[in-house]
Amino acid sequence: MLGTGIGGGLILDGKLYQGKNFQAGELSFMMKQSGKPSFEDMYGMTGSAVGLVKKVNLELGTEDTKDGAAAFEAINQKDPDVYQIFEAFAKEIAYMICNVQAILDLEKIVIGGGISAQPIVTEEIRKQYRAIRAELPFVANTLTEVEIDSCRFLNDANLLGALYQLLLNVDEEMAVNV
Repeated sequence: MLGTGIGGGLILDGKLYQGKNFQAGELSFMMKQSGKPSFEDMYGMTGSAVGLVKKVNLELGTEDTKDGAAAFEAINQKDPDVYQIFEAFAKEIAYMICNVQAILDLEKIVIGGGISAQPIVTEEIRKQYRAIRAELPFVANTLTEVEIDSCRFLNDANLLGALYQLLLNVDEEMAVNV
């Protein structure tokens, strides 16, 4: 889920993996640098959809920095002043996908959140992911390329995931049949 931060629902062997302390999938807290760590350098800040929209709108001079429609109008038109901001955002997500794939060897990664309704988001993340692999032939030759797609429920994915977890807690058999 790309939103205020980055959250992930890890489905391993057909089941939601929660981890020992129910913190699995907190991708926002993945760190990128080996130097002095800071919150601003975590993927949740550099890969935040909210942060992307704000940066694009600041570049455009849009009064409402939370205006996703204005931001994506410029992105979809490939406005040169803002498209580089969008490419950098997509590259951050692509690097994170490379790291997650190296650890978990997933079959598929799906992108959710409000911005995932914009086809250009998944397309650019895929493009950046493939560019990273092309720059690092050893990685490309060692790790299988993961499929990247938009999730079926887009912005509602986290709500439906929470409902599914509630159903599991109430009646595991009922949740399996949803």
